[in-house]
Amino acid sequence: MHTGIPLCTNMGEGFYGCSGGANGGTPPYTFSWTSNAYATIDHVAIGPTNTRIEGSCTRSTIGSPNQVTLTVRDSVGATASAQRNFKCTPLVP
Repeated sequence: MHTGIPLCTNMGEGFYGCSGGANGGTPPYTFSWTSNAYATIDHVAIGPTNTRIEGSCTRSTIGSPNQVTLTVRDSVGATASAQRNFKCTPLVP
């Protein structure tokens, strides 16, 4: 089984969106997203082979990147994970 996060989009004003998916293994899949301290996950959409999240961010620098992790489990218990760092333009207080 394989999983990936091919796209994270900087939507500006402190918001981002990421898409991920899985193939191989034995569907159906269970998707689980986590983020580091600089990104929050506010909305999760799940389809049969893909998933999308949207959230907000507090940092955009290379030294402390926003990061999300997608973990996928198939129906027989196999798991795969993918991680992605991304730039997100936070709101300036």
